[in-house]
Amino acid sequence: MEPTKRVLSVQSHVVHGYVGNKAATFPLQLLGWDVDAINTVQFSNHAGYRSHGGSKTDKGQLIDIFTILEKNEFTQIDALISGYVPGADGLTALADFAARLKAKNPCLLFVLDPVMGDDGKMYVANDVLPVYRDRLLPLATVITPNWFEVELMTQIQLTSQDSIRLALRSLHFNHGVRNVVVTSVIVREGSKLSDEVTAAGLRAGSSYSINGNSDTINFEDEYILCIASSAHEDPSMAPDVYALAAPRIKGYFSGVGDLFSALVLAHFHEVQHSNTLLPATTRSISPLAQAASCAFYTTHAVLRRTQKHALALAAQSSEDPSSSNAYTDDELDAREPLRRVRRMRTRELRIIQSRNDIIATDKGSIEAMRAWKGFWVDANGELPHTHVIDNINLTSTITLDHANSRSTITSNPNNSLLTASDISGLSGDADNRAQVANAIREACIHVGFFYVKNHGVDEIVIRSAVEAARKFFDLSLEEKMKLDVHKSPNFKGYTPLLGENTNPENRGDLHEGFDIGPEIAVSSNSSMGGSNVWPPQAVIPGFQEAVLKYYQEVIALGLKLFPAFALALNLPEDFFANKVQTAAAIMRLLHYPPQTGVVDDRIQGIGAHTDYECFTILWQDNIPALQVLNTSGQWIDAKPMPGTFVINIADQLSRWTNDIFKSTVHRAINRSGVRRYSIPLFFGTDYDVKLEVLPSCISETRPARYEPILAGEYVKSRLEETYAHSK
Repeated sequence: MEPTKRVLSVQSHVVHGYVGNKAATFPLQLLGWDVDAINTVQFSNHAGYRSHGGSKTDKGQLIDIFTILEKNEFTQIDALISGYVPGADGLTALADFAARLKAKNPCLLFVLDPVMGDDGKMYVANDVLPVYRDRLLPLATVITPNWFEVELMTQIQLTSQDSIRLALRSLHFNHGVRNVVVTSVIVREGSKLSDEVTAAGLRAGSSYSINGNSDTINFEDEYILCIASSAHEDPSMAPDVYALAAPRIKGYFSGVGDLFSALVLAHFHEVQHSNTLLPATTRSISPLAQAASCAFYTTHAVLRRTQKHALALAAQSSEDPSSSNAYTDDELDAREPLRRVRRMRTRELRIIQSRNDIIATDKGSIEAMRAWKGFWVDANGELPHTHVIDNINLTSTITLDHANSRSTITSNPNNSLLTASDISGLSGDADNRAQVANAIREACIHVGFFYVKNHGVDEIVIRSAVEAARKFFDLSLEEKMKLDVHKSPNFKGYTPLLGENTNPENRGDLHEGFDIGPEIAVSSNSSMGGSNVWPPQAVIPGFQEAVLKYYQEVIALGLKLFPAFALALNLPEDFFANKVQTAAAIMRLLHYPPQTGVVDDRIQGIGAHTDYECFTILWQDNIPALQVLNTSGQWIDAKPMPGTFVINIADQLSRWTNDIFKSTVHRAINRSGVRRYSIPLFFGTDYDVKLEVLPSCISETRPARYEPILAGEYVKSRLEETYAHSK
């Protein structure tokens, strides 16, 4: 018996024209698919005509259809494809349905076209965006957004290779999408992206062949870039990125994305099951790139045929061209309402007439996508594609401008993780705070470190605390040892040189420190509590006041960051509020003497380690010492930036998130020849809070990696390991 392929297509329907299911069904049938169509709207024609009649399928009706399909066992399908679905409620119903289908058949091919807008304009309500981003993207096998929809989902403008790289990383690693086809990035000649595309050899020659060699169209002032990116099961491997640029066929055409997505589905399924889609010479490219190559070729052919038809009809028009030159199309349409209808009708896709292009039995004429060489690499080295920091990411800066409630993510010329763009600050409204959280999520997943400036901590307070630290470390060892940390049950007080060993392979840490923390009552559940110890007022006048003032202001900064971290994890904004009531933060004043002459690599300022709490807020002076381990196992300098704090993710947040937020390995080595000072504040949850992996961070493929433990017990055990060698 001849095998069948069946797809359920959830899209719009029009009586006249070719969009949604009308654009997808015939091509899929030509390519051997049985198509079960659910019409999300029933319109006379598409909205481009300005006037249309009909109705939308609401959430209840969709649920009824889905329920009966499942009850009658009509969901034994090979693929699911979705296009335009009106409203967040309808999308939520689709997400629930798709999740049930995927649970029954994990191998189900789900092609998602996140229809939201085009050409810089949204034609759906804003509330659909989080449903796509949070519910549907993780379920999809392949997504086929246009450039504008990528920008909506990632909040990144696609203007360069760097920005495309960041957007793809966000879709792959932030949202869990395995395969991404960006259907159409408009590239203008002379732009930075145009230069990068040309340098990468991604243009389809001087002309792009349509229908074999019988018809060509030349590159002009702008063209279309199609990108296919596939992530690997091993997240340490960079996704495979292929692309091809072809001339843009200008004009208003509807249903193009619906046609393209249907072709991607058919061809991707074919190459996955036979690997014979393209000639042997091009089979080395990824399955997604093969499918996208065929879909891009066919769509371009259909558009070219449609454009030629429209031009031929226009030439036969009785309208006097000279009479219309002085008016815009909108003005002329207003004078004669049916004029727009006639124009739209001539631009309906010539799908039936493109039968041979859709079948395309001679695939040797298809120009295959090309590997985008160096896509993940810039002049400074390879970019990270998982959670580990790399050199060009170390100076990502999130600006928190409290004066005007605006924030800016900026970067130095060598950084391309976060591009320069204005977003609303933490003190803005809900939408603005969500934008900041998205930026923080990017840094936490892909970097682990970021810089914060315009943070609200008074510079005078900082200078006073640093000066107090200098005076303390200038005291005699005898005086400082009166506050020996080993005399404290809660690890507060002074630590001498080599008094810690964060890396057991080393001989000790070449720094001295002074620790303070929250003064909370000691109990069995908060063994890290208790009083701080201080040098006498007569020894260092004003020391306690200066240090506590700094501690309190940085605590305030940390409390503003916790809601942003919650939003970054798609949790309620107040998720951490009842977990940080006592501000369980340990702060250290640190002094690093210079390492000069012959340096023993087993003695470092502080050895390779991760921090213990949720995150660290670090002030450092202008002496370079902080280094971070990159993806290649190399130590990269995190150079000081005046007026900033360094924020890095620590172990507690890593445990909460099941390592989705990465606690990155770092160290400090002072080879400057002069003394160095820094003040890290390690901000954790209250000591009696149970650290357990968030349910939203657990899946079948990512089971919980950590057993629950009280925060105080975890920090205490880590500190005991650090100080054990010096007891």
